[in-house]
Amino acid sequence: YPLKPLICSADLAGLKAASEQYDRAENSTQP
Repeated sequence: YPLKPLICSADLAGLKAASEQYDRAENSTQP
C-alpha cells in the first residue's frame, strides 16, 4: 500500500472541497 487506507475518506473529502473551491474561483475569474 503506497498510501494508508485511513486517509482515503478524509483526504477525498478535502480534495473534493478544494477542487470545488478552485472550480468556483476559475469560473468567477473567467467570463
